[in-house]
Amino acid sequence: MPRIALEAVIEASWGLVSVVTTHLEFYSAAQRAAQAGRLCELQAEIRAHAAAPSSGKPADSGPFTPFARPSSAVLTGDFNMRASDPSAAKLRETWTDAWTVAHPGQPHAPTFCLFDRTYEKEPYCCDFVFVTPDLAPRIASVRADQASQASDHQPVIVEFRP
Repeated sequence: MPRIALEAVIEASWGLVSVVTTHLEFYSAAQRAAQAGRLCELQAEIRAHAAAPSSGKPADSGPFTPFARPSSAVLTGDFNMRASDPSAAKLRETWTDAWTVAHPGQPHAPTFCLFDRTYEKEPYCCDFVFVTPDLAPRIASVRADQASQASDHQPVIVEFRP
């Protein structure tokens, strides 16, 4: 299964935000660690792009107009690792875990194997929403929809303050 990270820029009530979604490798911890490292590098690229001034050259217009890439960002997806995984700790060096902002000291709600125990006997969390530190104060709530059976994973819903 190909693994990717897809980035989109959205306009929130407070300004532009990069939103990145991904699905990391399930079977290989080494690949997952490399993917987590790349997601940290991606955020460094986003920050550098946001800080770079336009050159004013003709290539800055028409089809070559650079798109806005704000430094505020949300990273979400199926990370195929538990919150205690070293790769999750690596992500938290760059990104802020939205769940821990909204629920300090509480374990993540389970998001996998609630209704289908094919892969694990006990449910656990492997679906996260991370934000850049500047967005952490905007987090109003975070919850995992424990009732949905639309997938083998539970959706994680984050609400932001305007």
